[in-house]
Amino acid sequence: MWCRNCNIETNEEMCPVCGDSTIEDLPIEIYWCNQCNTPIIQMVNQMDKGICPICGKKTKYLSKDLRPVFPEERLLLEILLNKKINEFITSSVWAVNNRYYIDGKSISIPSKMFQMADIDVIRERLEKHKKYEEIDAVDSFITHQNQKKDLKRQWEIGAKAYRAEQEEKIHILEWLLKNCNDGRKKTFYCLAVNLLELEEVKKVTEQARLDEHFEALPLKEKAAYLTAQFQKAAEKQGVLLKLRKKK
Repeated sequence: MWCRNCNIETNEEMCPVCGDSTIEDLPIEIYWCNQCNTPIIQMVNQMDKGICPICGKKTKYLSKDLRPVFPEERLLLEILLNKKINEFITSSVWAVNNRYYIDGKSISIPSKMFQMADIDVIRERLEKHKKYEEIDAVDSFITHQNQKKDLKRQWEIGAKAYRAEQEEKIHILEWLLKNCNDGRKKTFYCLAVNLLELEEVKKVTEQARLDEHFEALPLKEKAAYLTAQFQKAAEKQGVLLKLRKKK
């Protein structure tokens, strides 16, 4: 429990200092790490507040609330600010109310800018660069299917937890490539580990590891077995384990 008047944590529903009602959730503050180029969510009473849990460097305070800015809104932001289209495509862009943070740098968008904007021109430019909205529609030599989904996931669970998930996936992928690759499954395993939910990836690989007959299989049969299991998991999740080329 948290008292907003005294800024103290307590186990009571009424603050023992001021007697006011307390709230259940502890308030958060959001900081920015220049080293990791990402926002860091921390509790107001956290002992190591202001220190990035990923790299250990000092962070700077941003706000008490923040939301991710996805490609469609980034495009609108570029147009309003008269920037080059796709200028922010590789940037980490976040916002709260009318204030945007682009790679940690603050930019305020006054309401007057929206009022004075030429709606027809904006609509025309948005339509012209509509493909920008489909940033995850096709792949290059790696998959882009989960770009928006991954950004949202990182925002929901926090950078530290998200990084832990990715590191666990990396360890699984390393095991697959070292022990179950017949020389033709590198791309497939990378896709499966990247696109499937962590629990599904763990389920498939743990079943294989616990199967005493699996270890005795020839490498080609191991690869075939895992391919079939990952495909089943992908069908259940509605995921395509294949690089998509632009038509």
